[in-house]
Amino acid sequence: MTPTSEVNTLPYVVGDEVVVTLADDVEVFNLACMTLMPPALLPAWTIGRIVSRDVSGIRPAYVFCMRLRGMRCMFVADADRIEGLA
Repeated sequence: MTPTSEVNTLPYVVGDEVVVTLADDVEVFNLACMTLMPPALLPAWTIGRIVSRDVSGIRPAYVFCMRLRGMRCMFVADADRIEGLA
């Protein structure tokens, strides 16, 4: 399957709020401080809003926006990290 055909089969769309499992390899960027959040401060999962699709890599992924400890954050995660709609 090519990345282009996978993008067309991604089950979620921009604007969906979903439950996302975070892991050690997910980098969460704090927009207020313009820094990466320390992994120790990240929860095991979060609710994020899909703001875009990232098809630049081999596997398609989503770009998410969320609030963490009151701060606006963004991160990119593979589609398999999504547990379902929030």
